[in-house]
Amino acid sequence: MLGLDLTICLIPNGKMDWWLCHNRVNFQRDYDFFSRIADTGRRKINPSLNPLPVPESKRVDWYDDDGIKQTTEDAYGSKLTYLPASAFSKVTSDNQWNKAILEMLKLLPEDTPIILYWC
Repeated sequence: MLGLDLTICLIPNGKMDWWLCHNRVNFQRDYDFFSRIADTGRRKINPSLNPLPVPESKRVDWYDDDGIKQTTEDAYGSKLTYLPASAFSKVTSDNQWNKAILEMLKLLPEDTPIILYWC
């Protein structure tokens, strides 16, 4: 079984027609924590959060080694989902790095879209 990681993309202006993923942060791998965010199939924990599909009206631009590309899927071929920044206040982590990210998300406007990119 391959590892599962979560990169989040903070979208500073969710009202734009495109969501540019240049503000990205990686959570430390913690399957119990991930399972509180979404159904990852890795743990038998009911997720505390309910990620929403990225609206079809939004174009998601992702930077990678080959430049900018448009994407609608994560690294596993699943449709991209997102949560408002305020949703992350419902989850906790024992990992110091993940705690720091959660604290940062609390400082953002509540409706800031946070794309979940599973890789």
